[in-house]
Amino acid sequence: MSYPVGPVSASDRDRFAVGWHSFGMDERTGPNGGTLYLSAESEKGNKGPFQVVYADDEATRRWGFFCSNCESFDNAVDSMGRIQCNRCSNFHKAEEWDAAHE
Repeated sequence: MSYPVGPVSASDRDRFAVGWHSFGMDERTGPNGGTLYLSAESEKGNKGPFQVVYADDEATRRWGFFCSNCESFDNAVDSMGRIQCNRCSNFHKAEEWDAAHE
């Protein structure tokens, strides 16, 4: 059996009989003292990627993003999909832009 490399979709995860930790989820202590799980999934930022963060080790409850540039959970996300780190100003532009939203 071969295992996926890079970002893993939920359907890929369900096909494999091993736990999600086998795909490299990194555990971190979150801002409120609880355990959060950093996924290999990420969004490109201008200073470094934003990793997708889950509240559980099975990646069923998405929590937010982790700025890999300054290693912070302190990020803002808007309805257009823009992500900005409140500490180092790393940002991810929206995938699609519509002048009506400005």
